[in-house]
Amino acid sequence: MYEIATILPPSEHFTHAAAGAIALFVHETSITSAYQEHITVYGNDEGKQRQLSGVKYKGVTPSMRLLFGRNGGYARALVELLRQRPVGLIEVHNRVQIFYKLAKAFPNVPISFYFHNDPQTIKGTETPKERWALLERADAIYCCSDFVRRRFMTGLDAARSDHVYVLPHGLAPIESKPEKDKLILFAGRLIPEKGVLELAQAAQRLLPHFPEWQIAFVGANRPGGKNTTSYARAVGKAVDALGKQAVFLGYQPHSKVVELYGRAAIAVVPSTWAEPLGRTAIEALMARCALVTSGHGGLSEIAGQAGIIVSPVTPNGLALALQGLIEDPLTLYHIQENCAQRAPLYSLESVRQRFDAARYRLLAQAYGG
Repeated sequence: MYEIATILPPSEHFTHAAAGAIALFVHETSITSAYQEHITVYGNDEGKQRQLSGVKYKGVTPSMRLLFGRNGGYARALVELLRQRPVGLIEVHNRVQIFYKLAKAFPNVPISFYFHNDPQTIKGTETPKERWALLERADAIYCCSDFVRRRFMTGLDAARSDHVYVLPHGLAPIESKPEKDKLILFAGRLIPEKGVLELAQAAQRLLPHFPEWQIAFVGANRPGGKNTTSYARAVGKAVDALGKQAVFLGYQPHSKVVELYGRAAIAVVPSTWAEPLGRTAIEALMARCALVTSGHGGLSEIAGQAGIIVSPVTPNGLALALQGLIEDPLTLYHIQENCAQRAPLYSLESVRQRFDAARYRLLAQAYGG
């Protein structure tokens, strides 16, 4: 019996209380996979915290962290653990240093790498030379969007890219209220790159003219964190000015976020940077929300022709886009329906099938069958 060893970054939490986008992707694709019984997820040692269920999880305590650092110590501990296991396939998420450590230790085991971020901003793939080295060594490279794939292939020979796949995050449909609440939703990290302050300022200008509408902000500066940064306080101040028309919920479990998407008429993803993908935008499609987004990076792929693009991201631009939807219920309905029709492109079942097919090819090439 072989094992598929799925390696999370050491900073990623695989818990109900603090799972981030990478952990959610790994969990969802693992529990629905044809290879579920073979998969073991390796991540940080989270003690007694409640793990995401349905897949085997092994906590890893970094070895000699003071000498080798967090990633280096984590990789050393992984090597020792995996040498005791019947590993048939290794999947490394988002940490190049860990990939190379495992690739060296297990030269005869197929190994893949999954980019959840722009490769040109990740240590170890910032330059074409570094990306070429990864292209040559990895048996498969997965990119969360075509934007990320293009960034990886910049400066490389496209003819050698037949094992570089676009594999976005896939989601199950979100139960949506037949009659959506008059609610605008932002869910995500409260950092400047997410455009949260611009959205709060837009709401501060717009919503007093529409007293039946409300906006909800869900998130923190990091998964499971508390909003103690000066940026989060600035967002909170703008939200407070709206009184009962705004709620500032802080970090919430994913189940609560899903429930809010099911209620919300409009979801806003106003990122000011080039999002590698934008999982929250996919959640908006799955919940039949009208998606308003900047379209930066992978967000334009998700929105397609269905959502509303606001670029550059400014309080006035966001306020005008939201006003157009609030004042015209028919347009709001059509945008919601267009987003819902686009959702199957990112269905969990579709992504799961593609992921399993890639795994099958790697296992067949390595071991026959």
